[in-house]
Amino acid sequence: MRRKYEKMRLFIEKGTKEDNARNKYKYLSTRFPFRGKENIDIFVIAMVKGVKGKRRSELKGREGFIRFNSIDQKSMNLIKGLAVSEAGSLTVLSDPEKVFQIAEEYANTGIHLLLEEFRGKDLVGEMEDAMIDTQKRRAPLKTE
Repeated sequence: MRRKYEKMRLFIEKGTKEDNARNKYKYLSTRFPFRGKENIDIFVIAMVKGVKGKRRSELKGREGFIRFNSIDQKSMNLIKGLAVSEAGSLTVLSDPEKVFQIAEEYANTGIHLLLEEFRGKDLVGEMEDAMIDTQKRRAPLKTE
């Protein structure tokens, strides 16, 4: 079964030079909490975000993004699990293209949802503000 997947890639939407999925992944990879994460990690998070939003969208133009040998076992298990859940049968696992297509379509929606959620936000600043507000609501510490 593994051999069927070995020459495969996960694809993302190609888009235009200015507006394409590769740039969106690159942007997120430089922002907290995605800084330093591998593309596969962000892809899986985008895929889960798409599943959570119950939306998947077909790719309009495809661009190879992640090679099979870059996909860790946990990520592959999530991708396959999603395909089985979506198809309602284990037989989908015998069609690697279908397995990847399902993941790609959810990630295609999810990457847009992630950008909406994180673009322009200063999450560290927001966390600091939340901590300061929490401290203000607490009773002052007694020094004696």
